[in-house]
Amino acid sequence: MKHKLKTGLILFGLFFPSFSWAAAKVLLPLPSQVDFRTAQTIAGVSSSGEVTPIQVDASGNLMVSLPAETSGAVLNFKVLIPLVGPADRVQIPSHPVHSCLLQAPFGNTGAVFVGGATVTNSSGSNEGIQLNAGDTFGEISLSDSNWLYVAAAKAGDAVKLFCN
Repeated sequence: MKHKLKTGLILFGLFFPSFSWAAAKVLLPLPSQVDFRTAQTIAGVSSSGEVTPIQVDASGNLMVSLPAETSGAVLNFKVLIPLVGPADRVQIPSHPVHSCLLQAPFGNTGAVFVGGATVTNSSGSNEGIQLNAGDTFGEISLSDSNWLYVAAAKAGDAVKLFCN
């Protein structure tokens, strides 16, 4: 590295005869004077095209921040399933989450079925994961609880969710 720098300066001096070697030594920092560990900002692009800054600190550690909605808050709630036809389902309310655990309450009189937007009870063509009274399902990793849908075998049954 030292040799390449000196060669460059010699060539520079040939093209510029008034070049001052003393000035060059003062103006060019030595490699030992350069801090290569300073914090640098780079960016990542999400699948939706949103640019998100990515940062590292002076030690090279990745610095991560989470939106307030996903700060580790714990949610638990109950969702009633009022209708029981083969195409009747309920979308779980929207909450930003990391994961959810589902349970069929002990008071249910029939099974509940967990799945996506096309889930059905046992009389439909896309029967979801069946939970009988007291059964649990999960932990399911997802970013919003509204990706989940539930259907029931008996009107008025419910599902409980525990999410973070």
